[in-house]
Amino acid sequence: MLKRFFFIFLLSTLLACQKTQIETITQTNNVISISPWLENLNILQNAIAQGDKEKIKNFISFPFNNPDGGNDIWKVALKGKEQEHKRQDFQSKDFDDYFDNLFTASIRAEIHKINLLNLDKENISQSISTLENGETVKIVLSKDYINHEAHLTMMISNYGSKTNLSKDINNTIVYIFKIEQNINLKLHAVFLLS
Repeated sequence: MLKRFFFIFLLSTLLACQKTQIETITQTNNVISISPWLENLNILQNAIAQGDKEKIKNFISFPFNNPDGGNDIWKVALKGKEQEHKRQDFQSKDFDDYFDNLFTASIRAEIHKINLLNLDKENISQSISTLENGETVKIVLSKDYINHEAHLTMMISNYGSKTNLSKDINNTIVYIFKIEQNINLKLHAVFLLS
């Protein structure tokens, strides 16, 4: 009888794993339903943490250019030193070349500290961490509406000092993703605030 139960349990588990779209997130033995766009955010979050350029590219349409004016992706890529000849659209090869400036090692190390369940419930989630080198990284994710369209805003601030967060901001990068049909995320704009 126990073998039969185990076989049925194992078979149902295997069948459940065959689903093409994850419908739940498991947290401490509780199964919680989440929005489909959060599933894709989880994929993006993992790709950033792992430095998986190819997976991250699935969330960007190349050639990329901020549709709302300016092209701060070049400012981020060139660490604030935008050159006039870099005003062209940002290509897939540019993403590969400047990946470490767009998603720094500190961002990749800290991105997993964002609680996606908080984001789903409250439309905002944040993490503040102080690294061994004294740098403090603050990551804020929020779901917003711009012109009645859902967007995900990822704001990443780096602080040079762990003692005074308000005065030692090195820079803040803002990535805005469109949430398309409540499923897909596509990079819409990048801004550098210094």
